[in-house]
Amino acid sequence: MNPLDFLYGSVEIGENEVGIVIKKVNSKSPNTTLSTHQLIALNGESGCQADTLSPGLHQGYWPWIHTILKVPVIKIPAGEIGLVIANYGSSIPPGRILGKFVECDNFQNARAFLENGGEKGRQLGILTGGTYRINTKLFTVITSVNAFDHGMNPKDLRVHTIEADRIGIVTAYDGAPIKPGEIAGSPVSGHENFQTPQKFIDGGGYRGLQEEILPSGSWNLNPWFVKVEQEGMTNIPAGTVGVIISHVGKTPKNNLGSEPVELGYKGVCKTPLYPGKHPINPRIMSVEIVPTHDVTLNWTNKQKPPTNYDAQLHALKLRSKDGFFFDIEVTQVISVAGQDAPKMISRVGSLGSEALESDPKVGRTTGFINAIKFRSIKNLVTRVLESMIDNYFRNSAQDYEALDFHANRSDRQREAIDHIKSALTAYGVQAVGTFINEIDLPDELEKILINRKIAQEQRKTYQQQILTEIERQGLVRATELAEVQQDLVRKEKGVEIAKLEAEAQIEKAKADSQTQRMMGEAEADVLREGANALGRQEYTSLRMIETAGEHQMRLVPDVAVNNSGGNGLGLVDGLIATTLRNQAIQQHLVQQSMKLESSAPSAALPQGQILCTHCETKNPSSHKFCSKCGVPLTIECNVEKT
Repeated sequence: MNPLDFLYGSVEIGENEVGIVIKKVNSKSPNTTLSTHQLIALNGESGCQADTLSPGLHQGYWPWIHTILKVPVIKIPAGEIGLVIANYGSSIPPGRILGKFVECDNFQNARAFLENGGEKGRQLGILTGGTYRINTKLFTVITSVNAFDHGMNPKDLRVHTIEADRIGIVTAYDGAPIKPGEIAGSPVSGHENFQTPQKFIDGGGYRGLQEEILPSGSWNLNPWFVKVEQEGMTNIPAGTVGVIISHVGKTPKNNLGSEPVELGYKGVCKTPLYPGKHPINPRIMSVEIVPTHDVTLNWTNKQKPPTNYDAQLHALKLRSKDGFFFDIEVTQVISVAGQDAPKMISRVGSLGSEALESDPKVGRTTGFINAIKFRSIKNLVTRVLESMIDNYFRNSAQDYEALDFHANRSDRQREAIDHIKSALTAYGVQAVGTFINEIDLPDELEKILINRKIAQEQRKTYQQQILTEIERQGLVRATELAEVQQDLVRKEKGVEIAKLEAEAQIEKAKADSQTQRMMGEAEADVLREGANALGRQEYTSLRMIETAGEHQMRLVPDVAVNNSGGNGLGLVDGLIATTLRNQAIQQHLVQQSMKLESSAPSAALPQGQILCTHCETKNPSSHKFCSKCGVPLTIECNVEKT
C-alpha cells in the first residue's frame, strides 16, 4: 500500500466495482452500534453502511476505522430480468407476499429504499437489462447465472414472450383476495400488462386468475408476482359465428337468463364473434360455435352416420283419426343467422362446463370443424326440434283420417311449415323448409290407394282418348276445309283466267274486224280503180281469170258427159268417173293431214281458228276468206297449198 494512501485513507474503486463500506468503530460515538435486528447503518453507526462508493478515488477511509469491500457490479443481459431480495427493511403486511415497490433508483440507493419504507423479503420490483451498482449486503440479486443457487430455473428469468396468434392467461400471486362467488379478478387499469405490480395492487387488483389477458409481445414480468400460460386465440371458422358465454362480470338486473346481455355482464353476450381469431380468455368465457349455413335434419329409419345431428332421429309413428297407425318421414331444414345465434344459445342453453373440460380446445382450433364444434346445433336438435316436430305431427294426424292425411299431404305440409316457422322464430332459428317425404300406410289402406290409382289412371286414359279423338276430328275438318278452300281458290283463279282470256279474245276480235274492214275497204278501192280504168265487165273478167289461175281452177271439166252413142251410157260413165275422182281427192287429203300432224305437232291451232294454207295466216273459223291474202279458207285450198 502506498504510504500516502494509508496516511490519507485513500481507496480507489474500479469502473466495474462497487465499494461497500463497513464501519468498524464510530469515532464520534464509540459506543453507538447497530441493534440486534438492524443490518444497515443509516446514521454512521458501526456496521455495514447504506451508502456505497462509486468508481474513483475516495479518501478518509482509514483501514483501522473502515473496511472497504469491493464487489462487482450487477449485469443483467438483454432479454433477461433480475429478481431482488431485500435482506433488511420493514415487515411485509399480512396478506401480502412481496415487498412493495419504493423509489430507490432500481435498488441502487439503499438509503432511499430504507428511508422510504422498503420492505424486507422478495420484492415486487425487478431489474431489466442493464448494469447496476447495488449494495449486495442489503440486496440479493438473482440472475440467470445464480438462479439454481436460489432454487429457480434460468428460463424463469427471461423476458416473457407471447407468440403471435396466442394469448397469455395470467394468474396473480399477490393482491387482495377474490370476492366470494367470483372465479377471476376483475380488470385493473394502469399496470401496463402486469409489468408494474405495485400499480396493480394499489388499484385493488385481486390475486388468482385474472380476467385480463396478455396479448402477443415481450413483457418484463416478475415470476414471483404472476404466472403466465399461453393459449391459442379463439378461432371462429368461416360459415360460423361464436357466441360468448361469460362466467364473470356484473349480474344483470331483471334478467332470468333467457335474454342475451351486454359485454361485461354474466350470461350470453348479445354481440357474436364473426369469423376470425379473437383474444378470448377461455378460463372465464366459453364460446359456442354456431354454423350459419343451412342444416338438414331427416326423420327417417335409414342408416345414418353416428356423428350426424339427426343420428338419433327416426321416422315418426302417427295415429290417425280413424285409428290407423302409420309412419311418415320428415325433412326439416333450419338456419341460424349470425345476429340471432346469441338468442338461440340463451334459449336453448349449452352443454356447460363439463363439455369445456372434456375438450378445452373447443373454439380455439386451427379451423377444422368437427362435430363437437357444432354442439350448439346438437343441443337444439335434442332439446327443441326433436320434440317439436314429433308432437306437431302426432297432433295433426289425430285430426284427419289416414287416407285423407295421405291424399292432402301438401296441405298438411303447408300447415306444418307455418306452425314450425312460428315456433322456431322464438328461438332465433329460421325454418327454411319442412317436407313430408314418405307416408307408410298399413297394407289394407295401400290396396285401397292402389285401386284408386288404377281407376284414376284409367280415367286419365279415357279422357286422353276422348281428347285424341276430338283432336283427330278437328284435324279432319281442318284438312277438308283446307281442300275446299284450295279448290275454291283454283276455281276463282280459273274464273279470273277465263275472264282475262275472254277479254283478250274480244280485243283480238275487235282488232281482226278492224283489220278486215280496212282490208276490205282497200280491196274495194282497188276494185273500184280497176273498174274505172278497164271498165266494169272487162275488169270483172280479168279478176275471174286471175282468181282461177291462183287457185288452179279448171275451166274445162275433168269429166265430159255426152250421149253420142245414143245408148244412154254416157251419163253413167260420168257419174262413175266423178265418184272415183272424189275418193282419190279425199284419200289424198287424209294422207296430207297425217303428214302435217306427225311432222309439226306444235302447229295445231287453238279451237275457233283456221290457218290459211296460202300465206299461213291464222283466221277465225267464222271467216270464209283469208284476212291477209283473200284466198278462200277451204279444205281444198289447204290441200292445194300443201
